[in-house]
Amino acid sequence: MSFLHREAGMSHKLRLILVLGVMLPIGGSPAQTEDSKGLPQRNQVEVRFIDGSTVRMELLQEDLEVITKYGKLTVPAGDIRHIEFGLHLSDFTVKKVQDLIARLGSKAHAEREGASKDLVLLGYEAFPALLAALKNKDQEISRRAEEALKRIHEKVPAHLLRSNVDDRIETTEFPIVGRISSTTLKAKSAYFGEKEIRVEDLLTIYSLSAGGSHEVTIDAARYGSVANQWMDTGIEVNMHTGLNLTASGQVDLQGGTGQMVTGPTGIDPRVGGGGFAGGRGGRGMNYPGGALLGRIGDTGEIFLVGENYKGRSQRQGKLYLHIWPSPWGTQSVGSYKVKITTGGLP
Repeated sequence: MSFLHREAGMSHKLRLILVLGVMLPIGGSPAQTEDSKGLPQRNQVEVRFIDGSTVRMELLQEDLEVITKYGKLTVPAGDIRHIEFGLHLSDFTVKKVQDLIARLGSKAHAEREGASKDLVLLGYEAFPALLAALKNKDQEISRRAEEALKRIHEKVPAHLLRSNVDDRIETTEFPIVGRISSTTLKAKSAYFGEKEIRVEDLLTIYSLSAGGSHEVTIDAARYGSVANQWMDTGIEVNMHTGLNLTASGQVDLQGGTGQMVTGPTGIDPRVGGGGFAGGRGGRGMNYPGGALLGRIGDTGEIFLVGENYKGRSQRQGKLYLHIWPSPWGTQSVGSYKVKITTGGLP
């Protein structure tokens, strides 16, 4: 059996284990990655892999080449704050998926069945091709594609089902949407030195820099529901780090009717008789409907962000944001744009 075929047969999980196995600590002392004040140095990042593993590394790339709709951009690595990767597949995987889609329409029943099973096993890697196959003129292909998608939805986490091939890069200056041209990134772990990590195995990269500006958009339909879902901004806040948040935008608390529109401070409790939203916030407080809230870590104390918040973190962890639900129990729509500056307070 050739090396190519042996590599192709290797399960995705096993490939990730081989990648992560040389990066996760198994003993010894890590290399120094923080300065004398305990703050991460430049280009320190948190790398999230598609299997859920997280590794802290130093990004060794001097820059990244990004192909955009308007041309090629060269982005200095030191200016990167966050990368959300689109779906990257190897040429081998792309061809394999295309062949399997074609076999869904085979005259042989056994071949159609085998192709369906193999596509389900590929999971998120087959997802965009199966979506496209729903519109195939061959009814057998479209029907089997629909069945495969249903089974994939049942077994694959929703955040892995990406149909977009573009990467989203947040920089210190502006966001970029495009395709990172490199198939690998150079990085260094604290324990095992320099490594090449494959872009197709990556989900996100977050900068751990103590300072800098970031901009995120929080959607009310997703993060302003009664489900109490919080948005992970991807920004790591260290103990005593200065935090400055400025928010703008509008949210309609009654599903786009235009009757109850508010900004990040939330709806005036005297308007419309609705008052504060039901439920309790931090320290037993209620919050105005549509108010922008924040917390540090999964279990951190909730604080009101509003249009502007300045403070110093009393704990270390990720910054999460949430929009307090409508006090009328209706669906909220709209979004807030939030500029986040860390390390800038005296």
